[in-house]
Amino acid sequence: MLAIVSAIKDEVSTIITELQAEKLPNEAAWISKKNAVYILPLGVGFLAAAIKLQQFYYQHPEINSVLFCGTAGSYKDRNHIGKLVLCQSTILADAAAELKLSLYAPVLEREALQPTLKLDLDLTSGKILTALTLTKSDEAADNIAQNTNSDFENMELYGIASVSKLLNLKWNSILGITNKVGKNGHVEWYKNHRSIETKSGILVSKMIKSKKC
Repeated sequence: MLAIVSAIKDEVSTIITELQAEKLPNEAAWISKKNAVYILPLGVGFLAAAIKLQQFYYQHPEINSVLFCGTAGSYKDRNHIGKLVLCQSTILADAAAELKLSLYAPVLEREALQPTLKLDLDLTSGKILTALTLTKSDEAADNIAQNTNSDFENMELYGIASVSKLLNLKWNSILGITNKVGKNGHVEWYKNHRSIETKSGILVSKMIKSKKC
């Protein structure tokens, strides 16, 4: 059974509607029995996402694959805004550590995790950096992209990928690019996120209905 996950409900609300999913009793999650799909928001940040996914799996061990539907910012240019991208790989990074701004930073796992769930989609793929906090400086964004060779920034994907690997679940992601990472990133996200979430939701719903996942 597939679990479609997100950070917030807005990112999967179109999927819930399109798949006519029903809310699970006493859980902030939905199920489409016809399509053998669970749908659930996990919370913002890689730690919240990792914990909630693991907890949900233990309650529903029939899950065998995970698809993350979320939003992301682009490090390198604005041409990707409004587009959907697949994950080529994801790493975890701390902005302060990358920019040498902290006196002490914990050693983060630098293993790049690659998706294991095949998606039959003609979309651009890129390297996703999972950040501990949103990057709000244009200079910092440029430096982080250069230091890590990353294309896009998200806050949950590495946590989801790590738990999926731990539990031997196949995983992948479809991210809608809402903004360029930097000082105006949140303003652009707020302006663009609903339209890109709808676009992503329609695509994922069609994919699920056609059994391409």
